[in-house]
Amino acid sequence: MTIFAAAGAKLYIGSVIETDALLTEASFTDEVWVEVKELKGLGTFGSSPAEIDRTVLSSPVMQRMKGLTDNGTFETVCNLDTSDPGQLALYAALQADTDYAFRILFPDAPTGGTGSERLFGATVGAVTETVDEVNNLTLLNGSLWVNSNFVRVAAVEAV
Repeated sequence: MTIFAAAGAKLYIGSVIETDALLTEASFTDEVWVEVKELKGLGTFGSSPAEIDRTVLSSPVMQRMKGLTDNGTFETVCNLDTSDPGQLALYAALQADTDYAFRILFPDAPTGGTGSERLFGATVGAVTETVDEVNNLTLLNGSLWVNSNFVRVAAVEAV
């Protein structure tokens, strides 16, 4: 079992990606990644199928089946850095009606190895800024509407 803290996780944005078919690790091979810096939180993400229920008069038990899978929306939070290329890429992606490649790199790398990853395609649904009280930093909030499956890449031992 590998348990790790969230500190050190990183978010990257890539280029436009087609999400109509099931994505694999190979779908991201030629991707050029730009890190979204000043990341404070990634929120919650994952897959949830819709529930379809079936009832009939002849049965006292409702039966359930899985429907379409919703890969959700998750909210990223960053300290606003108006010069960060990754944050600027989120603003640019917001203007487009296409999906972009995203990569989350976890801080669970074995000594000398590489950490596990989540790869996916998402539309940037919102980019907002939070200007709160006097002793708070200005924040950048991004809503990623996940429109593909999540590709899970395991951590790799050093060679």
